[in-house]
Amino acid sequence: MKKVLVAALIFALVLTSGLSACGKDSNGSAAVGEDGNIVLKAASVYSNPVFMNSIAIGIEKGFFEEEGITIEPIANVEQPQMISALLSGNVDMISVMVSEGIVAIDGGATIKGVAGEIETRDGIPHMIYLVANDSPITRGADLVGKKVGVVDYGGCLVGYPLEYVRQDGVEDAKGKVEFVISPEETLVESVRAGDIDVAGLHLPIDAAGNLYPDMRILFDDYDILGETGGDRSWYFTNEFIEKNPEAVKRFIKAIAKTNNFIDTNWDEARKIYEDVADAFNGDIFAKTYYAPDALITEDHTTIWLELLSSGNSYQPLKNEWTFDQVATNEFNEKAK
Repeated sequence: MKKVLVAALIFALVLTSGLSACGKDSNGSAAVGEDGNIVLKAASVYSNPVFMNSIAIGIEKGFFEEEGITIEPIANVEQPQMISALLSGNVDMISVMVSEGIVAIDGGATIKGVAGEIETRDGIPHMIYLVANDSPITRGADLVGKKVGVVDYGGCLVGYPLEYVRQDGVEDAKGKVEFVISPEETLVESVRAGDIDVAGLHLPIDAAGNLYPDMRILFDDYDILGETGGDRSWYFTNEFIEKNPEAVKRFIKAIAKTNNFIDTNWDEARKIYEDVADAFNGDIFAKTYYAPDALITEDHTTIWLELLSSGNSYQPLKNEWTFDQVATNEFNEKAK
């Protein structure tokens, strides 16, 4: 498949969702293809230049076919539209940050995490925060009175800086750090121009050094929350789960096989993605770690329930939630 390297995609928030009107009936049931397989609509299967969409690997390795699932890749939209695309039925499942899923549920979105996708590991963060090489900012307390550029007010985007400041002994951090909303592709230039002090990017550590030699990494999410804070999960709507439990189980089995394959055969998986992806750039492509057996680790979710409910949260949750209300391993055979 032809490689299309679009510069804006390099900096964009890297997982997107899609919009399509086909593939699901009006009551939220999964469509059945002519061959009898369940048809599930998936977004951004081949379009991420920074890290692979695991569904692409699952398709190429035949894991979805083994479970009687046909994946229908559809067009892409920006990250902030992912939840609405899922709720509208234009896509059947999405992968988003656990913090983003919780915020959406608190806001009334009837969705639930059913499978783990990407997890943070040392040297493989979800996010990095850059400052100019000559910046006097070297620690959390130095962010007091400073401007941090982020794409939106999402839980992880502002949560990491606030926790970074709090862990350095500053109380009421949310009232002492200013967040500036800007497209991700413009953030580094804004630091160079002096409009902001820190840029929060979804970018691999090595890529940051290659692309921005005049910048240094102040911190990444692993520095703040270790392995607990950088998870993404796969979400379905509650309605879909209720009406299609077998489809959910089969999807999880396929994605679990995919996760395990990627983690144990990284070089092969990377080559597969390079061959099939529309957007691939080896200079910025990140190695990523996928949740073993696609299991959702409970404390990786509860850490965000705690942080987003705290007085240090930029936009505290309106309601109290438990793990079982926002996520489940019920449909994962490895959890039993």
